[in-house]
Amino acid sequence: MKYNSGSKDFTFTKNYDLGTNDVYARRPVGFAFDDSNNMFVTIAFSGQGAALGTFTAVGGYDRATDNFLVRNSALDLGAAQKPLYHEGLFWIPTPRTNSFIGYDAKGTVNMSDDTEYILNQSNGFASNSNGTVSVAIDKSGDAWIGSDIGLRVLPNAVSAIKTPSTATVEPIIIEQNGLGEELFRDSQILQIEVDAGDHKWVSVDGGGVFYLSPDGQQTIKHFTKENSPLPTNSITDIKVDRKTGRVYFVSYDGIVSYQGDVADVTSDFGNVVVYPNPVVYTQFKGKVTIKGLAEVTNIRIADAAGNVVHSAVARGGYYEWDLNNQRGVRVASGVYFVLMTNEDGSDKATAKIAVVN
Repeated sequence: MKYNSGSKDFTFTKNYDLGTNDVYARRPVGFAFDDSNNMFVTIAFSGQGAALGTFTAVGGYDRATDNFLVRNSALDLGAAQKPLYHEGLFWIPTPRTNSFIGYDAKGTVNMSDDTEYILNQSNGFASNSNGTVSVAIDKSGDAWIGSDIGLRVLPNAVSAIKTPSTATVEPIIIEQNGLGEELFRDSQILQIEVDAGDHKWVSVDGGGVFYLSPDGQQTIKHFTKENSPLPTNSITDIKVDRKTGRVYFVSYDGIVSYQGDVADVTSDFGNVVVYPNPVVYTQFKGKVTIKGLAEVTNIRIADAAGNVVHSAVARGGYYEWDLNNQRGVRVASGVYFVLMTNEDGSDKATAKIAVVN
């Protein structure tokens, strides 16, 4: 369909017959492009398998014939989600079946030489899961995979998925009341997105959106319909503009955006901003945010006499200071100097924070 700006409507342009003479019609789901600008589509319920089942499939657009070449995977009874392309592979969540596919098209649309790698329950997905729903690859190369009943991480994903006999997906264990607990256990993970600072945005069906630290151990923010402009607590898609830090939330009830604190994070400093500043206790009782930092930033905060009252290592482009000193006591009124260097000391930045108690 092509959008007509004059009539503000869509007009039919062309359709591609993927073959619908099976028990279930082939259902195209989503598109992605490889490094050579070849277009691929994931297809649910393709072909006829065992017991009249159907396969997850991948289609490559052949410009020469103006048509799609379709290849069924070995995954029977297979649905599919939109693929994510990363480092030569298409990463494909598969709802309705407790599996996940890594697909190597070898840089061409010639489907005959393609290779697929399938992860399933034997690789660590929960035994009572009915399928994977979402995936994102973070800066360290780990794949964060959301299923209908929880979250799993595949470390060193590109190399790990190519040896599915030994690959292991792992839950994230957080501490709750002194006990280890699996993060998002029994929750359906609708979408995962990674921002420029390697923080994770995770949408939980009925639970809103969680903004997590890069390792997932800390929930920095939790957005819900009740505490934010989200139109619903089931956000189906999340996209981050890494240059600006703006985050877009998509739902069946509309789209909203949020201006995040992390934008265009590199090994050097950007435009360092501190807010609120000054910090007046009667007007604001939260944490002070410092953004525009390097990917890894060493921070020292000193008083006017040069005494270091707080130090930390910030990861992901921003930091929040609770205005407490090293002993956990709120600092006195005054001006504090923030001295910062990046990881290898090649870049530095400074800032001032005025505190009024």
